[in-house]
Amino acid sequence: MRAELTMDDSRGPTMVADVLNEEIVDGIRAFGKVPGRLLQEMAASFLKEVPRLLAGIDQAGSLCEFGDACEMVHMLNGISSLIGAERTAKACEAVQRAVLREDPKGRKDALELLNYETGQALSAVERLIGYPR
Repeated sequence: MRAELTMDDSRGPTMVADVLNEEIVDGIRAFGKVPGRLLQEMAASFLKEVPRLLAGIDQAGSLCEFGDACEMVHMLNGISSLIGAERTAKACEAVQRAVLREDPKGRKDALELLNYETGQALSAVERLIGYPR
């Protein structure tokens, strides 16, 4: 499982499919009376909420308020899973495990991974709906 949670700075995702689960995205795109509308709304929500959650996680972590940080990580996990950002969701789980184990080094590493994967997910969602951050 650790291999799935390793950053590879030598190769960034080149396609949305590298970061978002295509089946989930296609399912969202097809759902509703107007195809694509729900996907647009979910993407807009993701792009709005994720930076707010990341800022809250960073602030709570710097204040050693790990319960608050875990709550926001849990919310980030949910919104990421819903839109198909599975690597971000796995990174969220890694942060939660490190906090529960009271592992400072693991927590630091997991937070770095979370920031990386979340950045990739934000870029992929932007490409998906066609506008830059």
